[in-house]
Amino acid sequence: MIENVYLCERRKSEIESDGEYTNGGATLIPTYYYQFLRLSNENIHLFLNYFFNLVYRETNQRAQYPIGLIDDGTRYLPDLVDYFSVNIYKNDC
Repeated sequence: MIENVYLCERRKSEIESDGEYTNGGATLIPTYYYQFLRLSNENIHLFLNYFFNLVYRETNQRAQYPIGLIDDGTRYLPDLVDYFSVNIYKNDC
């Protein structure tokens, strides 16, 4: 649990406004793949829940952080795939 609290607080301090990149100055929230390696399985799920709640949070119908970035995220992340398959709305078309 301490790992999770530490990383959650760290995430808050790493929120950036990216005016110098080509994203048009949108606010992004980064996280880093190597930090997942330090977490227990329980804390991975807690952290992912926290991260996605930040990324999808809205204030006055506007996204607070329209970009959620997982640096070095091209690695295989089965926990992210599991999270999306369970928690994200599935269209039955």
